[in-house]
Amino acid sequence: MSPWKEGNHLEVFWKVVLETIKIYLENGYDVIFNYIVNEKDLVVMKEKFSEYKIKFVVLMANEDTIVKRDIEREEDCRMGKRAIELLQSFRRKKIDDKYIIKTDNLNIDEIIDIIDKNDKFYIGEKHE
Repeated sequence: MSPWKEGNHLEVFWKVVLETIKIYLENGYDVIFNYIVNEKDLVVMKEKFSEYKIKFVVLMANEDTIVKRDIEREEDCRMGKRAIELLQSFRRKKIDDKYIIKTDNLNIDEIIDIIDKNDKFYIGEKHE
């Protein structure tokens, strides 16, 4: 199901996600949450998990890479022009470059390594 489309109950989704993350953290697990997060979502996450160290990373690719990756998805998961609209939206937000990883020429292992080894991605009071 396409979570950006009306009727997908994002409020329920976020409740489930936040509680699931909390349960894993309380049981000593590291958690990687991969989803589109807006400013409001990030504030909520920072507040809910203020006692934990949190890294925030924006994975960014150019338009050609995004279109190519979107075509490779299962048909019911493709975003089409919405993927480029989101990219343009992220660009307008002027996100601090220190949180951005350009993923055009990186594989998943390289991305994980960059996130793991860089303290620049930490946010929130726990780290500061």
